[in-house]
Amino acid sequence: MEGHPGVNRIDAETVIGGDEPQDPQRDPGLRLGEHTPTLPSVDGFQRALILEQRALCDALSTAPHLAQERLIPLIADLYTLLRTPIFPKRGYRTLAAALVTTVLGDDNGVHLRGVLASPTAETELNRFLDCARIFRRHGFTPHVRLLLVQWDNLVEMRHQDARWRTRAFAQRVRTVTEAAQHAGLADAVIPVEVEVDAETAELLSPADFRDWSHRVLAAVHEPGSACPSLVRDVAWSTSFYARQASLRRLGEKQALLDLAFRRASGQRASAEHASCRHRDGNVIALLTAELHKRLLPCYAASVPILNLATERMGAASTSAVA
Repeated sequence: MEGHPGVNRIDAETVIGGDEPQDPQRDPGLRLGEHTPTLPSVDGFQRALILEQRALCDALSTAPHLAQERLIPLIADLYTLLRTPIFPKRGYRTLAAALVTTVLGDDNGVHLRGVLASPTAETELNRFLDCARIFRRHGFTPHVRLLLVQWDNLVEMRHQDARWRTRAFAQRVRTVTEAAQHAGLADAVIPVEVEVDAETAELLSPADFRDWSHRVLAAVHEPGSACPSLVRDVAWSTSFYARQASLRRLGEKQALLDLAFRRASGQRASAEHASCRHRDGNVIALLTAELHKRLLPCYAASVPILNLATERMGAASTSAVA
């Protein structure tokens, strides 16, 4: 991830220092930003976030003072939304370098690309809008594009006809689009209507989703000919779904279907990254709302992933992003 084209104007190694998030109890010399939280008795997930936030603030100590003044308060607010550390490993350094480049450049554009799963889209949207508002509050201009994917589960689909699914998705699109418009994001929501064969669990359309469905199924039947990372994701996903009581009832086919959804969505975000390299702003991140950090590699995205925790959401904010 480091060195992807989004940060090529300022090298991540020279703009920000440090490497892995470190436990300050083992490294008393770690320089901590004044906006980072203390480490009370917290669970492992919270501890990982706190340590990464501290490492990021410490890394920014080598950046120009102007960048530090803008970015350390932004980071403090941003980490209140995260469920898991920024993906991939050391991805926080890539994101920080891109933010420094933007602060020191002649624009304030930040490109946020989100993936909304239709059954939970309204809850996820609230958190994604909160993320955009944080960037806006700290002087950046968020450019938000949200894929609203018709992401149904196979168990329910078998009891629904195609016309009902189409109507239900259209209603969800209207609701989410109106909420985004109310927040000042008139063209942010991009509906992705997906046709699925409920018996075979194959995606039939659109074409890029169909392609990833074929790749995932090929990785199951011919793993020796498939991409090794995809084979690993297939093995982990099917095992994870089998272990989780809430997912076990959906079966292995749902695990494979969901993996194809994630890969196709991640590919679209990566394509957006490639297309916006020469526009205003050089920061781009993919917003997700996954319950497990191991699901993030399943997107295979070429951009940092900010995985947001929807369950900590309070009452939905009605303030505008733009």
